[in-house]
Amino acid sequence: MSNKSVRNVNARASYRVVYPWSARPLLSLDGSSAPAPVVECSEGGLSFEAAANGPAFQLGSTLRGRLEFQLSHDARDTRDGLIQGAKASVQVTGEIVRIDGRLIVARLDAPGIPFRVLIREQLALRAHYPRWPEQGADDTRAAYPPLRLEP
Repeated sequence: MSNKSVRNVNARASYRVVYPWSARPLLSLDGSSAPAPVVECSEGGLSFEAAANGPAFQLGSTLRGRLEFQLSHDARDTRDGLIQGAKASVQVTGEIVRIDGRLIVARLDAPGIPFRVLIREQLALRAHYPRWPEQGADDTRAAYPPLRLEP
């Protein structure tokens, strides 16, 4: 992904965080046993990869679940349910607005994902992946080894 395309991703109504493969948040959908990796997210929406053998999604259907971020946050308050050194976790609901193969895009209902959580995610990504996304590849598994987090 070039710098120009990264800028275009965030030339939208909401700030968007795009993840390398090994740091993707997990979306645990109500009624599903396997969490889905989130490709990108913003305050008002997200896109995730549906499991090949997972539930079938339909345009206009309701999405409910918990979005669990993989990177630790150094939160100073509990307004988002965070504690110092904890992983962020946000309950989300929304509507499926696009299906492109296994990529599912949902528009989130208010309040969506708090902006301060997205900023913390971006800061954590920059700390763990200093060259992301400028040197990212379509398949970031090869470019970025799995992130090792302290328990």
